[in-house]
Amino acid sequence: MAGSQEPSRRLLARAHELRRIDDALRRAAAGTGAALLIEGQAGIGKTALLAHARTSARRLGVATLCALGRELEEHFSYGVVRQLFQPAVLAQAPDGAPPITGVARRAADLVLDTGRAPLDPTGPQGSLFEYLHSLYWLTVQLSQRAPLLIVVDDLQLADSPSLRFLLHLVRRLDGVAAAVVGAVRTGDEGRAGELISELRAEPLVETVRPEPLQVGTVARIVAAGLGQSPDGAFAAVCHAATGGVPLLVHQLVGALRQKRIDPTGENAGRVDRLGPAAVARDTLRRLRHLPEDSMALARAVAVLDGEATLPLVTALAGTSGPTTLQAVDALVGAGVLQLGERLEFVHPIVRAAIYDSLPAGERTSLHRRAAELLVAEGAELQVVAAQLLLTEPGGAHEVISQLRDAARQAMARGAAEDAGAYLSRALAEGCERAQRAELTLELATAARVAGQGSALEHYREAHRLADDPVVRGKAALGIFPVLVYAGQWEPAEALVRTALQDLRCRDEALTVRLERCLAGSAAFDPRAVEQFDRRLPTLLGLAR
Repeated sequence: MAGSQEPSRRLLARAHELRRIDDALRRAAAGTGAALLIEGQAGIGKTALLAHARTSARRLGVATLCALGRELEEHFSYGVVRQLFQPAVLAQAPDGAPPITGVARRAADLVLDTGRAPLDPTGPQGSLFEYLHSLYWLTVQLSQRAPLLIVVDDLQLADSPSLRFLLHLVRRLDGVAAAVVGAVRTGDEGRAGELISELRAEPLVETVRPEPLQVGTVARIVAAGLGQSPDGAFAAVCHAATGGVPLLVHQLVGALRQKRIDPTGENAGRVDRLGPAAVARDTLRRLRHLPEDSMALARAVAVLDGEATLPLVTALAGTSGPTTLQAVDALVGAGVLQLGERLEFVHPIVRAAIYDSLPAGERTSLHRRAAELLVAEGAELQVVAAQLLLTEPGGAHEVISQLRDAARQAMARGAAEDAGAYLSRALAEGCERAQRAELTLELATAARVAGQGSALEHYREAHRLADDPVVRGKAALGIFPVLVYAGQWEPAEALVRTALQDLRCRDEALTVRLERCLAGSAAFDPRAVEQFDRRLPTLLGLAR
């Protein structure tokens, strides 16, 4: 296992987890399919295990597709899917391999955002399944070129459509030359919790839960970091202070080294002040001692998160080119940032420490400014909306418009839950009554498609607010089936008749849909049959 020796030396006490990963990769290479879920608290070493998986995949000739769930992208529909597939789709057909064809072509259009992917937004459930189906076949076609490793870190922050795709894929993975390996931070699953539970329950999915390090392993890390074997009491206190969490152990060792504390029994009492609670304080303290602009730059990276390109960070932080580069070098040297295609923090704990230190007002200002910069750069609607979701309401019309457009795009892609989040935030921004009625109606539709119980409440609120008969008629369409299912035939029919009287054929398509409700109810309510027979010629004319 030459390809995995380097990660294995760093990953102490992880032999079981490494075997499970390597076994999943061998099954993928053999074309049988495998899925692994690595669960644990922050800092337990999940990301290091994923790095081992990528290294082993290269050794076995397995192509790797990687993605990272991000807090700002929880409502960015198919954000994780795009991270996974965009490089492979852009590469198209390397070495004479066949191009992406058939139903998988729709997935390729979605991944590249060509504008050809969106389907009819009036049928979001069908749209969602068609996307999942096409993404599955895209995976199959890519796996026929070379076995695949699909790696997703921080699954608990992934967007819902991407999680639904992974669930869809895992259920059909048997016989596909692919392994799905995901990492989940426990205790922080939030809105993704239900989908992750479904993923965890799938028969093909094997769950791995790395345990905290034992005292002996912590002692080895302390010895390697300080160049001196610790006293037994000192090692025990280090273990107690960090809970055996690898990241915290390494943070503690760094602090001990910096303060030149020898690992003796006499110094054991000084360890508690450097435990987990000190990680955030230590990060902020290091920033204060770095060159000017380092704090502003770090805060800009925290706000932009996955969109933290150097030009955007510079603009948001308000720094100049030369000082920005100096600050970046200092932050990398201090172990705060790591360089890549974008600026990223070395660990989510570090980002959280910096982001949480922002006062609420400054945080909102930075997110609003970030949204403006992203709009100017031509970023996708949902990338802009991710920033706006984290701002405090301010009554800005352009914010409502941007969130509403993002919701429509999400609905067209079958991501009703994300659309609901955008519309709820748009309503919170504040607007006049007519627009509020329209937004509430759109929110009701998103909630209905997402299967949420709040849909009826939103439809009723839209009906109450609306002066426009078209909006009132659409709201009535949402309320009607709920009343019918509850056996309230007369109120349901009265609601629709009133809507038709107000509408006066102003909207032919809506008129037909409302008449259809009354015609359908006549099949179940004998009292309505006579009236239906009298109006049949009119209804036939309308249908034609």
